[in-house]
Amino acid sequence: MGNYVFATEVLVDALREDAARQSDHDFGRTIIPELLRRHRLFAYNFRDHRVPGVRPHEEPAYWRDVGTIRSYYEAQMDQLGAAPAFDLDNPRWPIFARSAEGPPARVLSGEIEDSMFGEGTTVEDARVVRSILGRGVRVAPGAIVAGSIVMDHTEIGPGARVMRAVVDRYNTVPARARLEPGSEDTAGLEVHRDPSGIVVVPRGEPAGPLPQAI
Repeated sequence: MGNYVFATEVLVDALREDAARQSDHDFGRTIIPELLRRHRLFAYNFRDHRVPGVRPHEEPAYWRDVGTIRSYYEAQMDQLGAAPAFDLDNPRWPIFARSAEGPPARVLSGEIEDSMFGEGTTVEDARVVRSILGRGVRVAPGAIVAGSIVMDHTEIGPGARVMRAVVDRYNTVPARARLEPGSEDTAGLEVHRDPSGIVVVPRGEPAGPLPQAI
């Protein structure tokens, strides 16, 4: 995430000027470089900032521009493994996200390897490998989830295969669907195929009232 601080008039003028011309309409590529011609700009040198508690295996001053599906996917995968490039478990430099109360994740049976689960996620007689599952995800018997990001309140049906995919929240992956590069057998589920090969399922519709924010 990039953080910018502007005087209001400067920002409004810059956005109006950028909107009126042909450009990428992007802060980093067009707006900031144009402002540099006539305004004073200051940047924080992130590489000089030393985060306490960073372990030897972590990448110093870890930062990623997640403006593409591929870069977003790779940044999530960077958190996994015995020696993650960016470790969320750093008590000396905690990340304060919105609190989400819920029951603990449950693995009733199956095979789990190098994965993260959110509150209330349940895996039953399924295989989950190198994946990140959000809150309230349910993985049914016989399903395989590998190298994937499955967001909150999504159900993976029996025998489904979710491989190298990003599944947005509130989805139901039908039984025996194949969400993986090279397969067209999505059981009618709408998907986007990124040029990087990652399969993306857009956000679905919640089955009931949305959980209340804490």
